[in-house]
Amino acid sequence: MTDVSKFPDLGAASSIVIAALILRISLVGLFLADACRKYFVFTPAGGAGYFRLLGLPGWTADATIAAETLGGGASSCRRGRSSSLKTERPQIRRTSMPCFCSA
Repeated sequence: MTDVSKFPDLGAASSIVIAALILRISLVGLFLADACRKYFVFTPAGGAGYFRLLGLPGWTADATIAAETLGGGASSCRRGRSSSLKTERPQIRRTSMPCFCSA
């Protein structure tokens, strides 16, 4: 059986804020890395050729690079505190749970 009381308090507001920060940083990195890959590796002309190969207009490659760059920059900005985070500590019921897995 797993004793839940041995785990750290993962429901604390500070843990939620740290998790949101880690996710935000990784999302910014993902957007900016993909935009840089399209711009520096494939070049905008190569990206436009690939988009045309897919049946899309060539200008959508430029729009995609711009959207990823702006999206990565906008994701890094935090506008105020989220209203979904509560300052009071959530009540976590610490009971032993049955384990249904076979060893």
